[in-house]
Amino acid sequence: MKIALIEFNDFHEEVLFSQLDFLAGSDIEEIHLLTNKKLVEKGLKPGKDVIFAPFEFNSYFDRIKALIKVFFYIHKNKIDVVVFNSLENIYVKLILKILRKRKIFCIAHNLDRFVEYKESNAAYFVLNKTLLSYIKNNYRVEANYFYPLIKTPERKRHQSRENIRIVIPGLVELSRRDYLGWLEAIKNPPKNIEFVLLGNIRKNDGPLVLSGIRKYKLEKIVRYYETFVPYKEYFDVLQSADLILPLIHPNVENFYNYHFSKITAAFTMAFSFKVPLLLYKSLHEMEEFQDFSIGYESLLNVLGSLDKQKIEILKQRMDNAQEISYEYQKERYKRLISG
Repeated sequence: MKIALIEFNDFHEEVLFSQLDFLAGSDIEEIHLLTNKKLVEKGLKPGKDVIFAPFEFNSYFDRIKALIKVFFYIHKNKIDVVVFNSLENIYVKLILKILRKRKIFCIAHNLDRFVEYKESNAAYFVLNKTLLSYIKNNYRVEANYFYPLIKTPERKRHQSRENIRIVIPGLVELSRRDYLGWLEAIKNPPKNIEFVLLGNIRKNDGPLVLSGIRKYKLEKIVRYYETFVPYKEYFDVLQSADLILPLIHPNVENFYNYHFSKITAAFTMAFSFKVPLLLYKSLHEMEEFQDFSIGYESLLNVLGSLDKQKIEILKQRMDNAQEISYEYQKERYKRLISG
């Protein structure tokens, strides 16, 4: 069997990492990876057994060329299974209309837009069980889920570190995360807590957040990056975290959709690195997260009551949970692809 993973966008690379890891060492005859060159610039390095074909995707002309290249590449190389890493792209929709006679999967990241892009000749993956319930209840399509976990080294315990390290991953955008509410909660710095903003603070709404950090003199407890965070460092910081804080609060755009039709990479990263989530109460109470998270209504109050021993118990629970184990999800993905 020959498989091709395809990504036109310059994001969702963590889902590519996971799938390439899952497929490595399998009995698949050939693994092809066709991606936007910007992912290469960000540090994407396929393994030696992957046939890699990056393409330019900047101008309108580039995009038409890429569309044609991908279509003919699939036929020329006799690809049996095609996985579009991000459904939500007009060029995926266009190619789905003409691609036939092979197994096609599309990964849907935002089900609020699913109806715009779905085509009848594809099956669909979503990235957690909550999204699977939504898609099955609302659409008559073939669908399943997998957790795109990243293979991580054995956990390093940080018993000597007194502080609780809370990591906030992702683009610094106020529409995605409640950074202003977070700044208000920590303007009188809580004891024994440190934060890492794992995104470039010089882009998007980062400068506004940085001005708040400086206004409240929080530089001693907030670590931030002023450039793109290399993948290795990104993963190392997540590995060292005690908690992951998505900062999805009721004032965030589309807040309620995160309960049934949207996902954030923070959820997946928590499962990959076996780091408990610090979640707003209604998200914490979701079946998928309640055993692996600490809930709160007031961020200020919960930061003042965090218990490192309780966090360690949650980490151990995650280490022992089969559903979020790397090997379990790897075998699940391979079965879904081959079935």
